[in-house]
Amino acid sequence: MDLPKARSITSYSLWFVVPDLLFVLLPLFVLLIVMANEYTSTKSLLESPEWSFAAAILYGQSVFKWMAAAVDAIGSGDDGRRWAPSAGVVATIIVLGLVPSLVILSLVLTNIPPGRRLVALQISEFLGGVVAFVGTGVAIRILLKGGAKTQ
Repeated sequence: MDLPKARSITSYSLWFVVPDLLFVLLPLFVLLIVMANEYTSTKSLLESPEWSFAAAILYGQSVFKWMAAAVDAIGSGDDGRRWAPSAGVVATIIVLGLVPSLVILSLVLTNIPPGRRLVALQISEFLGGVVAFVGTGVAIRILLKGGAKTQ
């Protein structure tokens, strides 16, 4: 696949992924508005466990979307070769994203207030969840459009 076509498919895919991401993040936005009204510092906002909670949701949604797309594609006649890495993708998201975000959530909930490293970890996990969600969404759209066909 040539570079202009890859860019076109990627930007087209973002139109489907970003609105989905916004609806996943909507409860977090509402919570942040309420918390901004209640709390006096940015530090309090960053220490909130909602970041880890949102990360876990994003990683979980990434796994679900990937597996649902793979099952749907294979069930509709796709030979499955494009979806062969599915187990690796899902395992990576679970091991490097979902499980750590849940452990960090537990630590944030039990360490009040959480330390700086824990706050940094939970924000990192949240950003990783956003990247995983958008990345898997774009990859799914590319695979479903046939942009990464194997020979």
